[in-house]
Amino acid sequence: MNIFVSNINYVTKDYQLQDLFSEFGEVTSCKIITDKETGRSRGFGFVEMSDEEGQQAVEALNGKEFNGKELREIISDWMHENTVNHRFSETDSGETSMLFEQVRIPLFDANGKAMDAKAFLKGLQTMLKNAPYSITNKLMTKGLGQATLVLGEK
Repeated sequence: MNIFVSNINYVTKDYQLQDLFSEFGEVTSCKIITDKETGRSRGFGFVEMSDEEGQQAVEALNGKEFNGKELREIISDWMHENTVNHRFSETDSGETSMLFEQVRIPLFDANGKAMDAKAFLKGLQTMLKNAPYSITNKLMTKGLGQATLVLGEK
């Protein structure tokens, strides 16, 4: 049985998905599909196992959360969804910061208004300020091409 698995967290690795399905029987192959240009997970994959064991796995795992998303994944997902052709580069990332470079922002917003780095990040700022996240943040700019979003009280 070839099982299509969707809504996979972007940080999940092939072996983690295989381990999850192995609880129900022998997995003959497991592959999370990645973007050819970026190498980043596309959020879906395939698991092969026997029909009977596969059916048990599908019934048990359908709709279950696995590798819940962290804030960094929420932000990366937002960048992926809002950049032109999903083009951006996460060049430096630590526990308290993320640096995105070569971000291909749209030239215009949904209303046809010209967009710069500040206007682009304002969308992320708004999303993080509102429920369910409710994260205090501050947007700072340097010229037209550099914008910094600081999360937290300061």
